[in-house]
Amino acid sequence: MTGNVIIIGNMNMDIRGVSEKTIRLEDSNPGRVDLSPGGVGRNVAHDLTLLRLRPKLMTALSDDEFGQMLERDCERLGIDLSLSIRGSGIRTGLFLYVTGPEHDMIVAICDTDVDKVICEETLRPKLDELNRADIVEIDGNLSEETILYICSHVTRPVFADPASGSKAVHLIPALKYIHTLKPNRTEAEVLTGLSDPEKAALKLRSIGVKNVYLSLGGDGMFVATDTFTGHIPAFRANVKNTIGAGDAVMAGLISAHLKGLGSKESAYYAMAAATIVTEHEEAIAPELSPETIEERLKNESLS
Repeated sequence: MTGNVIIIGNMNMDIRGVSEKTIRLEDSNPGRVDLSPGGVGRNVAHDLTLLRLRPKLMTALSDDEFGQMLERDCERLGIDLSLSIRGSGIRTGLFLYVTGPEHDMIVAICDTDVDKVICEETLRPKLDELNRADIVEIDGNLSEETILYICSHVTRPVFADPASGSKAVHLIPALKYIHTLKPNRTEAEVLTGLSDPEKAALKLRSIGVKNVYLSLGGDGMFVATDTFTGHIPAFRANVKNTIGAGDAVMAGLISAHLKGLGSKESAYYAMAAATIVTEHEEAIAPELSPETIEERLKNESLS
C-alpha cells in the first residue's frame, strides 16, 4: 500500500512507572521504571511503519542526548524527519506516566516544546508539501492557533487526535475543518459539553466534523459518519497495557482510509489494530501488521 502521510505532532521520551500493587498516594510504591520513545505523533508514525507506510513526521527536534536517541530510532524505523524543526534551544519532550497493576494510566505529565516550535511561521514554507499529502494528521499537543492555521490552510483531509482532555480544547475552533476526529469519552465531553458518547458524536458531526470515531475503551467505539452511525463492540482481548491503543486506532483509521474502506469497516480495522497493541506490554506492538489485523478481524467475525 502506498500513501503520502504527514504527521504534525509531538515526539517524546516516555518515562513509565509501573506499580506492582494498588497505588498508595504520598508514598513510595514498589514497581519498575523504564524509558522508551513516545509521543502521540511519533507513536502514530511508528504504527504506520508497521502497517507498511512511510510517514513524514513534523515535530520539534532537539540536539540533546534524548533527542539524538529519538532521531536515530526514527531513522531505524523509516520515519522521515525532513520536515521537522531543529534547534539547540529546543528541549526534548518528556512524558512521565504511572500505571497501576491493572495496566491503566493513573496520572501523567507531558512536557513538550512542540507547541512553541511548530507554528504558522514554521508551517508556512511547508504548505505546498502539506497540500500534496494524502492525509495530514495532527494532535492536541499543538497550540490552538497552530491547529486552526493548519486546518484552514491545508486542503487535504486532516485527521485529528485530541491527545488528552486538557488539550482537546485546542481543537475547538478548528472542528468544522476536520475530516476525521478520534476522541475518547473525556475528550469528546470537553469538545461538546456532553457526557453521552452518542450525543457527543452527533454534536461533533453537526459542528462540521465529517467522520467521528469515538473510542470507548473496553466498550468499543461509537461511529458517526455520512454512511454509518452506530456502536461497535470491543474485540476480545487479553489486556496487558492500554497506553498506545489510541495511537493504534488513529494509525488504523489512516491505513483504512488509504485502502478505501468504508466507515464501519474502518472502525473495525482500527479497533483490531488497537486490540493487538493492548495485548502487548509496551505502547507499540512489534507484531502489528496488515496480516495480524486481518487475522484478528477474521477471528472476530467467526466468534
